[in-house]
Amino acid sequence: MSLLFQQKTSAEIKQAAENNALILIPVGQIEEHGPHLPVDTDCIIAAAVTHKVAEEISNEIPVLVLPTIWNAYSVRQVSQWHGVITFQEPESMITMVYDVLASLVQNGFKKIVIINAHGNNPAILELACRKIGSHFNVFPAVTNVFSMSTAVGKKVRKSKMGGCGGHAGEEETALLLYLAPHLVHMDRATDVDLVQYRTRFFPGDIYSDIPDKVSGIHWSTWGVVKSKTGAYGDPTPATAETGEAIFREMVKNHIDFLREYYSQTVSED
Repeated sequence: MSLLFQQKTSAEIKQAAENNALILIPVGQIEEHGPHLPVDTDCIIAAAVTHKVAEEISNEIPVLVLPTIWNAYSVRQVSQWHGVITFQEPESMITMVYDVLASLVQNGFKKIVIINAHGNNPAILELACRKIGSHFNVFPAVTNVFSMSTAVGKKVRKSKMGGCGGHAGEEETALLLYLAPHLVHMDRATDVDLVQYRTRFFPGDIYSDIPDKVSGIHWSTWGVVKSKTGAYGDPTPATAETGEAIFREMVKNHIDFLREYYSQTVSED
């Protein structure tokens, strides 16, 4: 049976809402990913994680998956390379996501999770969810796929620190080698954009080994380190095996979170 929202009839959507179905929304972005990865890298990762999670959890939680949101926000600095399709202002994306969420709530859905795979999206998605909570007393959640892979990513990575820089580095390249190897051009991969500026306030690597790093700081990599190819990191050591391990950890942790999120109710006391 299909888990895709768009393949259901109106009556089936109504029944799903009455059954308190969990809605999953993958969110990526169309933008350049260096000389070796396709521009829909973020969308491929977001969709793959979301669909696998839905498949794995559907035997215990009713779940539907919306189409992947592919148009998001990228900072202007990315647009010096071709292939970026972006909202010109982040407020436009906030409005779009809010309207999608509001429509779902108006259809009767109360449990909604956005699964994000694009670095510029978190604050935008979180703000849209905060507005929904304030206006409807329904509280969607936002996950970020790489935050769900830290424990395993630190163990299986092959690049030196700065190689998993968050954009077309080892981590994304490995995932694409696992999920869509026919779209990866390893002969064009280069290590020239290894992130070498690293401090406890700017770890420079999504699997950083800095023991006293300070979290919760927004400091855009695009404003700290100049990219030569449109990438951040070193994709050259990436393998499909590494990508598979990272992917499986992402799926496992999402499933654990969704079980908790779905079962949690707010006390009326």
